[in-house]
Amino acid sequence: MPRGKLTAPVSVLTMIESEQHEALRLIAFNERRSVAELVREGIAEVLKKRAKSRRPARVHVVKEERVRAAAGR
Repeated sequence: MPRGKLTAPVSVLTMIESEQHEALRLIAFNERRSVAELVREGIAEVLKKRAKSRRPARVHVVKEERVRAAAGR
């Protein structure tokens, strides 16, 4: 995932263990990156792994259905 501005940012609130946060904070400091960037990297890895082992097309169908429903179509 390229560093820099996000193209379509969405805010997500999640809870993690304090030990996880401290580890991420130290990695971020040592690598001169943000914790958010590390979290996005982790999410990208999970999605890539799942795309190889499952049917990712269903995710897009569900998303499109929700967008249409929200738009009243």
